[in-house]
Amino acid sequence: MNVRNVLPLCFFLTMSTVLHAQTKLSITMAGNAAIRILIDDRNYICQDNSLTIEDLTPGYHSVKLFLAKKERWNNPAYGQMVYNANVILKSQVYTDIVVNRFGKALIDEQPLSRGDYYDNMDRGNGGRDWDRDNNYPPINNNTPRSPQQMSDNAFNMARETIRKESFDNSRMTVARQIADNNYFTTVQVKELVKLFSFEDRKLDFAKYAYGRTVDKNNYFIINEVFTFSKSKEELADYIRNYR
Repeated sequence: MNVRNVLPLCFFLTMSTVLHAQTKLSITMAGNAAIRILIDDRNYICQDNSLTIEDLTPGYHSVKLFLAKKERWNNPAYGQMVYNANVILKSQVYTDIVVNRFGKALIDEQPLSRGDYYDNMDRGNGGRDWDRDNNYPPINNNTPRSPQQMSDNAFNMARETIRKESFDNSRMTVARQIADNNYFTTVQVKELVKLFSFEDRKLDFAKYAYGRTVDKNNYFIINEVFTFSKSKEELADYIRNYR
């Protein structure tokens, strides 16, 4: 039987033992450039603009982010450094870092969700699916069971990062990257929608963010940012058919 080795999208170049994950870290670079990330002495090379790591121990870690051209993305020593900081990772906390094209970082922290916890348990338990077996190990009663919206400070940084982009298309790229890794209140979504200049872009993001909103019953207030009735009707249709 022929065995084909498939090159993963992201891989690191040092040997390490996979530990039971106590932390979760995601790093995203605004835009579509390939990136290289150096965390302590571990070199991660990514063909796209994001990376998620779940085997780092709690504590301080050196994080350096390099931009690389697509044609040279797999060079372990190549790239222009755009971010360099010491980041503290807390036990049972999901740390999300989004770096804009100016090198300014938005850092958000959320407690690991129940799903994150059991995903880690599965990997550390020989792949056993605790959730499927309905045989949950004991966990802290304070572990959140529902998504939490971005904190005010994190949201203000995210909004400013989006606002600094020059065009609606680049604003949309950054806004979606932030939405993919966070949850919002309807009021927060409204503030982000207002950052777009054109009605169609406002509507696009309002649809995109609906699934990442913690109080969907209040989503009617998004209509206040639209100029045309057609946009309000299209959003209402989208919500009615949302699955």
